[in-house]
Amino acid sequence: MALNYNNPNDWGKSPLTDRALRIERLKAELDADNEAALTKPEIIEITKESNPAIWELLQPPSD
Repeated sequence: MALNYNNPNDWGKSPLTDRALRIERLKAELDADNEAALTKPEIIEITKESNPAIWELLQPPSD
C-alpha cells in the first residue's frame, strides 16, 4: 500500500516515513506555487470610459 501525505492515517507510521511524507507535501506545495507563478497574467485594458480614475493616474504629468 502506498502512503499518501494527504491521508492523516498515514502519518505516524515511522519517523522516516513521516519525514518522507513531509518532503512530498512540501514538493507538492512548491510545485503548486511555481505553477501559479508561471501562469500568464490576465491583460486588462484600461480606457477612459471603463475606469476614468485609473486612466487619470496613468496619464503623463501635464506641463
